[in-house]
Amino acid sequence: MSSAIGSPKAKSFSAWLRERRRVLFWLLLLGALVLRLYKLNAYSLWLDEAWQYGASDHPWNRIRSGAAPVDQMLLSLLITHLHIVTHFDADAWQLRMSPVIFGVAAVGATFLFVREVFEERAAWIAACLAAFWPRLIQYSQEMRAYSLFVLLAVVAAFALHKALRTNSVRYWGLFSLAVILELYNHFMAATNAMGWAIFASGWILFDICKTYFSREAIRPARRAFARLGLAAASAGVIGLAFLPVLQFYIRFQQFVSAHSFVGRGRLVLNAHALRSMFGYCIGLGDDATVYVIGGFALLGLGYAFFRFPRGAALCLLWIGLPILLAMALSSGEGLLFSTRYLQFVTPAYLALVAAGILALAAGVRMLIASLLPLQAAGMSGFVVRFGVTATLTALTAAPLWALYSHNPKEVPVDLRSAYSHVSSRATGNDIVVGFGDTRFWSSGWFQVIDPYYLHNNEVVKEVITIGTMSYAAIPFRRIDHATGKLFAIVPTMPDLQTKIREIAADQYEATCWDHICVLESGGQRPVSEAFDDFCARFEFIDPIELAIVRPNVKVERVNSSLVAESIPADLNLEVINESVLQGSDVEIQTHAADGLTISGWATWGKSPAGGVQVRIDDQVFKASYGSSRPDVAFYFGNPALKSSGFVFRLPAYLLSAGSHVLTVHILNPDRTAFRSSPTYSFAIAP
Repeated sequence: MSSAIGSPKAKSFSAWLRERRRVLFWLLLLGALVLRLYKLNAYSLWLDEAWQYGASDHPWNRIRSGAAPVDQMLLSLLITHLHIVTHFDADAWQLRMSPVIFGVAAVGATFLFVREVFEERAAWIAACLAAFWPRLIQYSQEMRAYSLFVLLAVVAAFALHKALRTNSVRYWGLFSLAVILELYNHFMAATNAMGWAIFASGWILFDICKTYFSREAIRPARRAFARLGLAAASAGVIGLAFLPVLQFYIRFQQFVSAHSFVGRGRLVLNAHALRSMFGYCIGLGDDATVYVIGGFALLGLGYAFFRFPRGAALCLLWIGLPILLAMALSSGEGLLFSTRYLQFVTPAYLALVAAGILALAAGVRMLIASLLPLQAAGMSGFVVRFGVTATLTALTAAPLWALYSHNPKEVPVDLRSAYSHVSSRATGNDIVVGFGDTRFWSSGWFQVIDPYYLHNNEVVKEVITIGTMSYAAIPFRRIDHATGKLFAIVPTMPDLQTKIREIAADQYEATCWDHICVLESGGQRPVSEAFDDFCARFEFIDPIELAIVRPNVKVERVNSSLVAESIPADLNLEVINESVLQGSDVEIQTHAADGLTISGWATWGKSPAGGVQVRIDDQVFKASYGSSRPDVAFYFGNPALKSSGFVFRLPAYLLSAGSHVLTVHILNPDRTAFRSSPTYSFAIAP
């Protein structure tokens, strides 16, 4: 009987936990560190990581001047720049160490935040979940701005609540610093800062109004107006500090309006969207766990509004405001298309989940107390809290296994292996060509990733890129004067690798990994001839692009004898020469030297189309169809439409100045009939 629930021994266990909580806290952070270090170097840098490296590998004054990529902010670039100048950039794990540290610190900050807005028992639960949460671990292993954004958001929320509660200048200063760093780190911080402003305004306004109904109004009024003054000073400091980066936000907004989230509208908040956001984006998946985690969060929201109303309001604003803005903005649907956009709200979500576990434990304890003697309920609350937390932590095992077992990125090519292979075999007289399968790869990205993969290489000076989004001039002079071999780095879908090997035949040595091949030419012929041969052999991947690179590779004209159907085509023609289309009634202006590039997506009902043709005046050309469009498949809820994108590029030498009309033909799966788009007018200036 000495060990029964409610006995002195059981109470001494609780006392032991309280005495050892500092040790347990550091053990929790150690566990979070181990989970974030595990397989940190298993995969080569993702495209966006390499992009960040290249953008950071410049003098700081150039980065600060606005020469950085339009979708990146100063703070994350500065951190990567420090890695480079201190030579802590030799391998992927070194560049990813900073995000790991930020991710571990976010776990500790989550504990402090939840203890501040709720209570310590909830803080332990939330911090434990944050340590094991797969999405937080994933973005703590990526050299980008996201793990730092999560950390800064939690610190800002903690400092704001504590500053409003205590009127402490120290915490107002911490809040101001955290928000300023947020604004310098990621564009979504503007949404976050707006939520903090609404929360602080509501707290201060409520306190000022309350003083008018208080019997002792002088002291509360002084505190309320002191709080107002400190908040105004904090807002002024943040506003002044924001001015130097305002240009970046304006530039990004202009870019989004013109280019980004093409074809997406406002977020529609339905069951599918909620399941995606709270399951796939910040949860443990879109299976039954979304209802388990979401159920605890809803229970916690109600419980927190009853016991900790201000903390509940802060969490609700933190989560709800980005969603509300996405419902109002024309590009808000983009919130669903990447897990990274909602990462910074995860700590608030876990705080509500922790509150829900507290509510369940309190309910169980009350039930046991009503049925059994009071002492029997002594440890029941702890048992429920521990058991449910352990259960939810166990639910992270499957997504963690998937995270560690597979590269989580959309294009899981092993760039590191391919570049290492080329670097070990190429000489200064060789040419390296980057050529991607446009269904899931844009070979223009080679220009982005070269600065990282070739930063210690003395042989390969430049990779020549051909493909969609590649706007660099092709150095024909180097190709014509080269005396060595031709190497081709070809990211490709696995199902094409067999065909690539067959076409390479005995003219190229092919070395392939899961999602990338490297071709090395043989024989003694000049590289220029090898390059022409390469273009001719592999034009099946993207013939229009190869036609632009080498004019002797013909653009494929079509003598179309297909049956024309009167039903309008299922397509969205989104971009002509980087201009977002606003409808078929607006004439597009372009220059002959730019050539013509159009892109969009097309389907035949609920199935992929049989192809896409582009009619310009009286000529019909074949477009490249089948590029990856997961957004289209997601929007229609039809995975079969993932490869529904098309791209068409026409070289400048095939365009004449003057007015032209363009129509897109969508072929049926049997390629016996087509449906047409509206007619678009465009003018070519000399």
